[in-house]
Amino acid sequence: MTRSFDVTLVLVSFHSEAPLRRFFESLDAHPIGARHEVLVADNAPGDGTADWLRASRPDVRVLPMPRNLGYARAVNAAIAEAHGEHVLVINPDVELADGAVDRALDYLRSHPEVGLVGVQLLDPDGTVQRNARRFYSLTTILLRRTPLGKLRPDHPELRRHLMLDDDLDRPGPVDWITGAFMLVRREALDDVGAMDGRFFLYFEDVDWCYRMWEGGWEVHLVPDVQLVHEFQRTSTRFGRSFVHHLRSFLSFYDKWGALVYVARRLQGTWRVAAAVFGDLVALNLAFLAAFYARRAMDPLFPQPLFDLVHYWPLILSVNLVSLVVLPLVGRYHDQERAGPVQRGLRELRATFFVTLVVMAGVYLSYTRTFSRAVILLFVPAYLVALGLVRAVRERVLGGLERAQPVAHRALVLGPAADLPRFLETLVAGRGRDRLAGAVVTDDGVSDAARHEDRVRGHRVLGRLDDLDTVVDRYRIGEVLVSGVNEPDARRRAVLRRLAADGIEVLVEQPWAAQLGPDEQQTDRWGRRWWRLRRPPALSEAAASKWLSDRAIGAILTLVALPGHLLCSALGRPFGVRGRRVEVLGQRRRVVAWTELVDRRGRALPGLVQAPLFAAVAAGRLSLVGPFPLPLGTEEELGSVGLLRFAVKPGLTGPWRSRSGDVEVADLAGDDLEYIEHWSLARDADFFLSALPRLLLDDERWPRVVSTR
Repeated sequence: MTRSFDVTLVLVSFHSEAPLRRFFESLDAHPIGARHEVLVADNAPGDGTADWLRASRPDVRVLPMPRNLGYARAVNAAIAEAHGEHVLVINPDVELADGAVDRALDYLRSHPEVGLVGVQLLDPDGTVQRNARRFYSLTTILLRRTPLGKLRPDHPELRRHLMLDDDLDRPGPVDWITGAFMLVRREALDDVGAMDGRFFLYFEDVDWCYRMWEGGWEVHLVPDVQLVHEFQRTSTRFGRSFVHHLRSFLSFYDKWGALVYVARRLQGTWRVAAAVFGDLVALNLAFLAAFYARRAMDPLFPQPLFDLVHYWPLILSVNLVSLVVLPLVGRYHDQERAGPVQRGLRELRATFFVTLVVMAGVYLSYTRTFSRAVILLFVPAYLVALGLVRAVRERVLGGLERAQPVAHRALVLGPAADLPRFLETLVAGRGRDRLAGAVVTDDGVSDAARHEDRVRGHRVLGRLDDLDTVVDRYRIGEVLVSGVNEPDARRRAVLRRLAADGIEVLVEQPWAAQLGPDEQQTDRWGRRWWRLRRPPALSEAAASKWLSDRAIGAILTLVALPGHLLCSALGRPFGVRGRRVEVLGQRRRVVAWTELVDRRGRALPGLVQAPLFAAVAAGRLSLVGPFPLPLGTEEELGSVGLLRFAVKPGLTGPWRSRSGDVEVADLAGDDLEYIEHWSLARDADFFLSALPRLLLDDERWPRVVSTR
């Protein structure tokens, strides 16, 4: 587009005829020396403002919006039509002064590192407005938007936010500038993009400045340029403006806040937790419904119904046992992918097993106080309660997801040569406000230049080795993988681990052919993607594995404890001694325990190795899992270790079938196969097959041979 003006003035009108009249009066009284144009985005079509502008200001271009689109989207619509080398977003209630815009332009031109400039705003009585500020914190919001601020008006956090102790008499960098006057360099605008249109009102200026800093552009205040701004702080009043302000703050924190970012990455965990809680609610509601239904039928039964207090021990025990039984039978496996029929079958299975638990509790209680009618009525009541609670849970969770005003930030991943094509198609399909930048998978960008390079207006943030750092720093929730990438073992392991951490990984062809039929397809950004699933051993369904490890580990510890104590106390004359064993555990942490060995250094059978099983009960080892590698062998795994060390090593696993000397590379293949195809049934098969050897054999693991 031809840039025929030095600067484009962008104003947004929402029933703003009176402020606009005063603004243009000040513009006539204090004309701008630079070549300029004025665009007014009319967010209140039909109120007469546009007609007045066309009649009285033919030099002004009016852009009528179809409805009130919100401040940011109206600004963006005007920016898209702007012909200026720079863009000045200015409020209608600002009064221009002699040379103000020209001096701000001169400052921007003389400071190439600056992407956005603000000026000092004044109240009509000359009072300085604090329009340059530090970024918000949660404490700032509590002090600014609740009565707490009146109790502590001189709180250090308020002084930091308002920059009360900073020297603002000289031009210099600030965190952000309020949106009444924001002069933006065209290069910075092309780099970081326009305002985020998902902010309807408020915080779009904070977000824009934050993105400027993230994009490598500075935000400066020029205090010697002063303008009057008839500022009305309506967001502090409890009304529609306050609601917009609160919602925009939540949107900003949702987009950039570390805690919210982590919480969103754990959405699957929250879903499972909600399902567990819902099942407990359904169980107790079913008990109460069955009890009071039986009480209503008292005239039909010869025996009276005992009070509810007699049932509480049974109810409590069933609640506790169901927390173990339901995960073990796969109740919470693959929650998101289950269809209506599959969910119904799971509820039938849950009802069956919980009914067995209830009947076992009644039988073991050795009491006649429990009504058989209550137990029989419980079965259909529990099934109905499960369905109702599930419907409520899905409605609530679905509403929360739809209410999230700001979606995940996205990152593109691909070879440097393919990124221009890839980014161009993405921007054309959805827009650019969600894209944080790109990570290259080859050496197409040098280390020194990668943070300065731009591809289709987006920054290259690093290489594949930097992916973890980039994802955390820029709050990435979605990684889009170019189809030009060959799905080699290293890239596959890197992306699988990201998926395990709650990052949504979407890939193009030729990945789909190698991912298998279990991967889900989804439509995003105007195209079809394949979404990498979490490896089963790293999914929420592995909670059943955690429970079984703890429970069975504790039982085996108790079984082995008498033999361990006996051998420790009486075995020394026979050469029995303790030997420290160290292996690489989850996240490469060292897992250590003391095992008993004979005089030849051979380990005693597992029946006397209580510390080994105690390590399982404590969560440092697993019953079934990857091979417990000795220290110093982790480097031989290469990229496979990215996934392998995400899981705790086990006392047995697919590697158990190997005998003699085994190389690390062979064990790594077994470990990845286990992680990718984990299921509780496979764990049970491995464990039961290996149990005699674990308890009675003195050779529990094959010997590892280093290839280096």
